[in-house]
Amino acid sequence: MLTWAVLRRARAGVLAVWVAAGVLSGWFSSQQSLSVLESVVPEGAVEVVGAVVDDPRSGPTGHWFLLDPEYLAMRRELSPWDGPRLLVRTEPDPGVAAGERVVAAGRLVSRSGTARGDVYAGRLTARRVERLDAAGGLFGAANLLRGLVEGRLSRVDNRPAAALVSGFLIGDVR
Repeated sequence: MLTWAVLRRARAGVLAVWVAAGVLSGWFSSQQSLSVLESVVPEGAVEVVGAVVDDPRSGPTGHWFLLDPEYLAMRRELSPWDGPRLLVRTEPDPGVAAGERVVAAGRLVSRSGTARGDVYAGRLTARRVERLDAAGGLFGAANLLRGLVEGRLSRVDNRPAAALVSGFLIGDVR
């Protein structure tokens, strides 16, 4: 009987630790999101150099992707950027992939929000997006694999079946 009482208390203690860890984790995460959403972003015509966070998506106003900026050029003055991510919107498909370094030129506004669960501090409406470097490491391998799968599935006549397989393998249902 004494053993069961000790086990019950130990279980309650472990549960309390897990609950406290969950509460603290959620609080820290919300504070990080709030700091990004309240960030001040310079506005105007800019060029931003950074890494593409995820593959471009199409939406009602064109294509968009998240960019993790490294440098920002405004009024011909280049400065390192240690700020939060930006949402880049462009009318034509930018032809870039996750992990690639790009330069995006356009108009930046300080309008924060969330995109697919990720917070961003500003929106860049880009008139030009150029690839600087190909993705390396795991991003490069994943982009290569995705290209191979897309190439093979583009020859399949049954488009709904190809979209289903593509969705399972690479998360793209085009």
